[in-house]
Amino acid sequence: MISQYPEPEEAGHVPVQGGKIWYRINGRRQLDAGRTPLLCLHGGPGCSHDYLLPLTLLAERRPVILYDQLDCGQSDRPGRRENWTVEHFVDEIDAVRRHLDLPEVAIFGSSCGGTWVASYAVRRPPGLKAVVLASPFLSAAVYMRDAERLRASLPAEIRDTLTRHEEAGTTQSEAYGKAVTYWHEQFICRTLPWPRCVQRMIALWNADLYGYMWGPSEAKCTGTLKNFDLTPELAKIDAPTWYVCGEFDEITPQSVTEFSKLTPGSRLDVIAGASHMPHIEKQDEFMRLAHDFLDAHLNRHGAGAA
Repeated sequence: MISQYPEPEEAGHVPVQGGKIWYRINGRRQLDAGRTPLLCLHGGPGCSHDYLLPLTLLAERRPVILYDQLDCGQSDRPGRRENWTVEHFVDEIDAVRRHLDLPEVAIFGSSCGGTWVASYAVRRPPGLKAVVLASPFLSAAVYMRDAERLRASLPAEIRDTLTRHEEAGTTQSEAYGKAVTYWHEQFICRTLPWPRCVQRMIALWNADLYGYMWGPSEAKCTGTLKNFDLTPELAKIDAPTWYVCGEFDEITPQSVTEFSKLTPGSRLDVIAGASHMPHIEKQDEFMRLAHDFLDAHLNRHGAGAA
């Protein structure tokens, strides 16, 4: 386990359609006391919970639950594409809630985790007390608009390498990989070298799931999510919602601002100097803002009081 973050106080598995998914809890005593937990969803598709380990620092005030989605991280990996849908990953949220008996919950989604979380929130499920959408992917058209602008900002050599290999279908080449790494270091995580929690997430990466739902790289969405668009439904979210992203995020501040305006009463913060992982790149500021939002919307909720 990553040494600078607390060990889980409880870990186990939750049965879902297609297999079992792994979870961990910090703040078990607070959960037993009825305090509203923060349930955290990683992105990808195909990542693991590891890069979200800094969120366990929030457990000083409330329970924090992380889990690996099916075919990710330490969860079962049946590798069946019929499970690789938005609906499946959204339904996992309810499966976790039922298994852990969570009548009230706040949910956090990072990147494509934000896709699942926002898709869940528009259903207005009972007991949803707060929503955090961290650099969320909510519209493929918006993302590709941003990606083209970010691509244009890259050095010509990097830009040309990406385009040449995408057009030739040689995205498994070493040259393409190096160009993608440059993208990651600009727009995904600007803390170099990458922390161990990010390195472990990369080591556990499910490239097949990522390629099927997303595409060859962050610079190009060609998978089953290529026509995804939740923006017409964002007004349905009625739980308090916090949108947060980084100044240099691949889910750009311009787009996250647009999403926020579509969600009545939502809060927006753009963290200077960060990109797609502000909870790592600017950890202290992110935790301060997270505590501020969660304290405001959870502490007043009866059984969810801290």
